[in-house]
Amino acid sequence: MKINRGCIKLKLQRRLSAQEIWNQIMDVHIQALESLLEDKSLDKWKIIFPCYGTSLEAVESMAREYIAAFQRVQGDTFNNRYEDIETMLVKGLNNRWFNTIMSTLYMMEEDLMEMSSDSVFTLWDIFFTCQALRKENNVVAMGLNTFELKRQ
Repeated sequence: MKINRGCIKLKLQRRLSAQEIWNQIMDVHIQALESLLEDKSLDKWKIIFPCYGTSLEAVESMAREYIAAFQRVQGDTFNNRYEDIETMLVKGLNNRWFNTIMSTLYMMEEDLMEMSSDSVFTLWDIFFTCQALRKENNVVAMGLNTFELKRQ
């Protein structure tokens, strides 16, 4: 299957809040990891966890840790525990997992933009802020987050 924008199809009946979209993103990752735990495909595990250890049990343990982390930041975290989301995105995930979560929003974005564009923009703002805090790009070093264009 070719991955492109709009791969994760949503049937929207109403506008979704950023919290609801976030919960769906976490749910997608939880379901995918649970499916892989049932499948026990070593080939898939080696791709998903490049630090694949000597045993399937070690990898299953890693998957369960990610599932638990994703479950911890579901619910009403935007209003009551936003720092948990930021901590997970900045310190709790390696670059590959962080990018996968961002990619999940990208794949859902097409369906979300019509009814929930403000929520999508809120999530992108969170992702790009956390990406800058992770210091894995040059946004902060170049001062792009405070840059103002001169009028022509």
